[in-house]
Amino acid sequence: MEKTDKELAVEFTIQCIQSWNSAERTTPIKPDEAINFLKDTYAALSQLGLTK
Repeated sequence: MEKTDKELAVEFTIQCIQSWNSAERTTPIKPDEAINFLKDTYAALSQLGLTK
């Protein structure tokens, strides 16, 4: 089953946040930054029109 833009955006955001937070000398991502990142990722995926 093909994933929706929302599902892809959530999965991508989770992976990016985990990667960022595990890197040395970085501060954890703030909740508002995570929300904005998710919104931007979803918007970009939606504009690409790769999913049905």
